[in-house]
Amino acid sequence: MGVIYPVTLWVIERACSEYPHLTARYGDELAIAVNISATDLTHAGFEEKVTNIITRHNIQAKDLILEITETAMMTDPEASRRMIHTLNRKGFRIAMDDFGTGHSSLGTLASFELDELKIDRSFLKDILDHPTRQRIFRATLELGEALDLDVVVEGVEDEAVVRWLQQFPDLYGQGFFWGKPEPACP
Repeated sequence: MGVIYPVTLWVIERACSEYPHLTARYGDELAIAVNISATDLTHAGFEEKVTNIITRHNIQAKDLILEITETAMMTDPEASRRMIHTLNRKGFRIAMDDFGTGHSSLGTLASFELDELKIDRSFLKDILDHPTRQRIFRATLELGEALDLDVVVEGVEDEAVVRWLQQFPDLYGQGFFWGKPEPACP
């Protein structure tokens, strides 16, 4: 319908406006993450709009993580690569979101300037009971390490999984185990 681009800009604007409340509550080392779309990556001037938003809110580029799904990056890999390069050079952190659900090749993945790999929650399904799933998970972590990326696993929801994940000291987790979504400004 052609409205995703203004919606993305509105979400970034809103997240940046709430950033001072979040840092007051959780500390200055906090970064905010916003999902962006394939359309955003191909929209001329996107990087300028985002830069203007963070400047207006006195936020540094490193404090905004732009999350892009694997599938979105593959919609137009060359345009995505150019925009990611530009955003990266401006200091924005770039995360590949929902990794493992799309169709990128490892060669293509290695050609993007990423900072973070977010492993999709589906990787955790029954992981404690399936050695094959555990091996695939470990291989994915090694891939992230080989690409020099921070690795975040999504969908961490129970204590048994948290205990199992603790064997990977450089892994970050995200999920309801630590807290459910809540308003930034109570």
